[in-house]
Formats: sequence, C-alpha cells, structure tokens
Amino acid sequence: MLNALNNGSEILAQKIAKNGYIVLARVKFGYCQFVTWYADKNGYAYWGHYFSSHDEAMADFYERG
Repeated sequence: MLNALNNGSEILAQKIAKNGYIVLARVKFGYCQFVTWYADKNGYAYWGHYFSSHDEAMADFYERG
C-alpha cells in the first residue's frame, strides 16, 4: 500500500486498482478539499475527481475501480 503521494496530499483511504491504486485524499491547495485519484505504485497521482465534501468524495471512491 502507499505511504504517501508525490504531491504531499494526505491519504484518507486507498484500494488496489489496475496498475496501482485508487486513493481518497485531502488536498492542501485549491477550493475543493477532497479528491479521488488513480495513483501508480510510486505515489504519483493522476486523473482526479475533486469534491468540496467528504461524503461526495467517499461515494466516488467506492464507485471508482
């Protein structure tokens, strides 16, 4: 499992996905505090969905896969 993301965001949840992980994270920048990303095995995050509420982000986290 990942210990950290390359961009410094806090990982709140993660699950294994094809070619890496899907993570739910709290970001330190921007308007939306929560994001779900795909991340590779080195912690490089990409293809994010951004949310202002934790509940919306959590729902997206469970849908992604």
